[in-house]
Amino acid sequence: MSTRAEIEQLVLEAYDARHHNDGSGAGSHFAEECTFRIMASDRLSPLSDEIRGKAAVLETLKSLSDMWDMSSFTILDMWVDGETVIVRRGGPLRYVPTNTVIDTVMLDILKIHNGKITAFEEFVDTELLFRTIFGIGK
Repeated sequence: MSTRAEIEQLVLEAYDARHHNDGSGAGSHFAEECTFRIMASDRLSPLSDEIRGKAAVLETLKSLSDMWDMSSFTILDMWVDGETVIVRRGGPLRYVPTNTVIDTVMLDILKIHNGKITAFEEFVDTELLFRTIFGIGK
């Protein structure tokens, strides 16, 4: 089991890579048998489908980095309980295909084992993302 300090460092490094739009760098912190899922309604499928395995997670993170610029996102709060981490982060989020910027907050739940992320659930404002992706007014 990792120490609290090691878990916090792992999470901070993974988010730093993601916030610099480095999907591969963020993915290097994932275990081989990991999962990633954006917890959103089926309206955002396939974005809301669970991704299994490190290769698929890395591909997904790269795709998300290409689509969503999180370089201005910051960690607002982080709670560590054993090997479970909850992170609240937010700020301006840019949808690259249309250069649309939205201000939002996300909540993530991560499971850590042996110094790697084994599960990552990202909770988002489904309606806001849906409207941004499909260009529907406010």
